[in-house]
This record gives sequence, structure tokens and C-alpha cells, in this order.
Amino acid sequence: MEAHYSEIEIPALNLSGWHDEGYGPVGAIRNYRGTRKNGSRLVLGPWRHGTPRLDRLREGELDFGVNAGLDHDALLLRWFDFHLKGEGNGLEDENPVSIFVMGENAWREEEDWPLARRVETPYYLRSGGKLSSEPPRDDEGPDTYSYDPLDPVVDRNGGVQGPYDQSPLETRTDVLVYETEPLERDVEVTGHIEVELFASSSAVDTDFVVRLLDVHPDGRAFNLMSPTVEVIRARYRRGEDRIALLEPGVVTPLRLERLVTSNLFRAGHRIRIHVTSSLFPHFDRNPNTGEPVGKGSRTRIARQEIHHSATHPSRVVLPVIPR
Repeated sequence: MEAHYSEIEIPALNLSGWHDEGYGPVGAIRNYRGTRKNGSRLVLGPWRHGTPRLDRLREGELDFGVNAGLDHDALLLRWFDFHLKGEGNGLEDENPVSIFVMGENAWREEEDWPLARRVETPYYLRSGGKLSSEPPRDDEGPDTYSYDPLDPVVDRNGGVQGPYDQSPLETRTDVLVYETEPLERDVEVTGHIEVELFASSSAVDTDFVVRLLDVHPDGRAFNLMSPTVEVIRARYRRGEDRIALLEPGVVTPLRLERLVTSNLFRAGHRIRIHVTSSLFPHFDRNPNTGEPVGKGSRTRIARQEIHHSATHPSRVVLPVIPR
């Protein structure tokens, strides 16, 4: 419906969850922004797909506390009472955006989305698996791994939405891990996340998957979206209507921009990302051959390189909210 926003004149109540499958929250945000001139509202909770309830407090392996519940029917009735019956129930005096900040496990009302006070803060991939606010030096060599379509990374969630401890995946040699030192203070990340990877591959087409995780002091690492932060198929890096195969061995910039969350990384926690090339069964495996999608009959092992140097500074840009 994005092509028709200008034709829409009625307000829309956009409701989704941070762990809604695929790009649930991204779609809700786009529709809110496209129709906000009409008095639309946006509500984003900690849930996976399905109707929120007052007693729906746990998703996956995390309990989001007593504040996580939502009386879905009461929300809808109040919305319709105001817009269809003309009841003065105070809706017009409230901020149009309600978000649940995971980690803090609290709701917050906002004037708009994205938050105007955000500070776009880059964290750079560094040698030794570090994620740092300091840019890399030019003598830092790339990290490498091999992606075999016949042995893909299998999501720890087992195809189920929600936050799960993903640290067991890190024993695999095809999952690169980058993380900060334990945080000295709370860091809130709320908004759209941008990832810029400088990558090269021995294949003419392959995938890259990037995942953002909140690492607890006990070592558990929870995904902040379901199933992943983002995946990009290299042939579509210039757009889904423009096929552009890779030149093997050539460093190529890849931008991943459909990423969104709201999470408070507590002091003592770490910010971690995974970089890999598959997440099965959520995403189909790229056979690495460059054949037309869905029509290939062969697979090929791809040798992948993730570059992080002064010339090729791979990074993730987080929207940090001052507190």
C-alpha cells in the first residue's frame, strides 16, 4: 500500500511486536509514517506474532515483566469509540507513538518515530572479534569463513519466534562474532539500525546475515528481533529489480537498512553481532552458484571475507537514545 499513502485519508492504528516474524515492526512503522498526517498511531510491544494479552508476558526464553501485557480489546474499543462514535476519551491529547523498551521492560510514549533525540553512533568491527567505537587501523586483516549450503546455520529458535539464547551457535566456524567490552553504563538503542559490510566472496552470488544480540553477564546472548536482524542476497544489493552478480574476490560494500528495535543494554551487558551467510529454515539457502533463484540444481562452498580496516571500515550504526 506504500504507493497509495497519498490517497489514504483515514487514521490507522498500527500494532506490531519487536519479535514479529520477518519485518512485522518495519511494516507497521512504514504504514504509520505514511499515514501519520491523518492522526494515525503506532504501538510496538515485545511480542511475537499474534494478539497481545494482559497475561502475555513471556516470549521465547525471556520474561518481559508485568508491564509487557496489553489489553488488546480495550485498545481497539477506545480507538473506535473516539473515531467512530466521537467520544471524548482523551485520545487526542496523547502522543501517537507507544513503544516497549526491552531490557528496561517499560512502556514509553513518544511524539513521533523515529525519535528526534537519537544519536547515530557507529560501532566498528575490529580484529579479535571486537566491536568498538574506535575506527579500525589499516593493518587489520579480514576475517574469513566458509559457507556450505549443505551445512547451513540452523536457527537456535527452531523456526519459532521470540528471543532465545544464540550463544550455542558460536561454536560454528561459519559464524563470526564481534562484541563490545562490558558496558560501563546503560545504553538504550531505539530506532532504525544501519549495517555497512565490506565483504568479498569466492562466489558470484551469496548471502550475508547480520544479527544484533544483547549479551547478559552470564553469557547468554539474546536476539533482539525474530528471526534475525537482517539478511541480504548479494545479487539484489542494488535493488530487487536489478540483478548484479559479484566479481569473486573483489571487496564489495553491502548496506543492510531494514533493521529496527528498542532495547536497553544494561551496564555489565555487551553489545554483540553475528555475521554469517545462512539462517535456516527462516531463509532459503543460497547455493552460491549464481543460477536463477529456485531453478538451480547445484551448490558450491563459498569462501567469505569480512573486511575491517581504515579503507574498508565495516560497521553497525546504532540509534542511541540519551538517558
